[in-house]
Amino acid sequence: MSEKKAEDAFSLSESAFREMFDASPEMISIQDITTGEFLYANAETERATGYPFEEFRKLGLEEFSPKSEEYSMEKAMEHMQKAVKGIPQSFEWGFIDRQGEFHHTEVKMVCAKIAGEDRLVSFVRDNTDKKIAEKRIEDSLKEKTVLLKENHHRVKNNLQIITSLLDLQSDTVENEDLTLLYKESQDRIKSMALIHEKLYQSEDLAKINMGDYITSLLEQIQDSYYLYNVDLETGVETDDFSIHLDTAIPCGLIINEIVSNSLKHAFSKEWIDEQTLGLDEGKFPVGKITVEMRKGRENELHLVVKDNGIGLPKEIDPETTDTLGMQLISMLIHQLNGTVEISKEQGTVFRIVFRPRSEEAVITNDQ
Repeated sequence: MSEKKAEDAFSLSESAFREMFDASPEMISIQDITTGEFLYANAETERATGYPFEEFRKLGLEEFSPKSEEYSMEKAMEHMQKAVKGIPQSFEWGFIDRQGEFHHTEVKMVCAKIAGEDRLVSFVRDNTDKKIAEKRIEDSLKEKTVLLKENHHRVKNNLQIITSLLDLQSDTVENEDLTLLYKESQDRIKSMALIHEKLYQSEDLAKINMGDYITSLLEQIQDSYYLYNVDLETGVETDDFSIHLDTAIPCGLIINEIVSNSLKHAFSKEWIDEQTLGLDEGKFPVGKITVEMRKGRENELHLVVKDNGIGLPKEIDPETTDTLGMQLISMLIHQLNGTVEISKEQGTVFRIVFRPRSEEAVITNDQ
């Protein structure tokens, strides 16, 4: 069919769909599959672009498209060629109207037979307002993220200032028991400060990776204690999951109390003397502290902290003992809706099961 006859046939069939297309809130256009020339554009296209169809047709797609790689004619032709081959296209595009304003659009392009000829039909939705709203939300979230990071950073710094003040105060105290109390308070505050430091460094400001946190916490606690005549080995075994801040802080405090207690009491002179028997001269017994944390069923957390030291005295019970550390462990376990079992043979083993009340407290890291 000649080009003149094709245009005549197109014009004859135009009245059948013009009324329907002109009533559409979307921009609709029809193009020649060979040349890409516009054969028709509905009323919404004229309104959105600001050009009557005849002007629109003469200008062509390239004149409307922004001059950038994202909206290159090569990409436009690629979509058109796929549509001609019968592969419906859905993509984002942009155009510049008569007033020079940029518009974001969503385009759906198909090949359809009109007046006996294959034509490219495009349905274009202007989503400029949506994009602007999304950009505002994105900018707002970025601003809030910066503020939250700054908040965690300031909390961490403030907690460090408190530990420094406690350190200065402890230097004025000659009583060893009081000095130890200051040191224990510092370690508890450091365990909380470490969480805020990890959150400050993290991409996600609401949750903390427990494997990473526990490893850093053990290193931090070890730096506070020196064991004479003992080779210390520590280990961390965790599933790959994160927990929210309100669960991570009491959990970190529990680990801090138990591990600190092991470092202070588990590897006593009596234990060292017993373990040294049979060792080569110059060799020290190996003291082991291991922290395991697993994600159980129905949002449960299973925490195991164990050492191979001398073991807790049989009369020690976290529920009834009057030591601050044990009372703190018991209080925090209750806070996390948990239970504890203590084994005192071949060292000490704390087996704790938490059942956080919030269903979102525990998050697998692939979520």
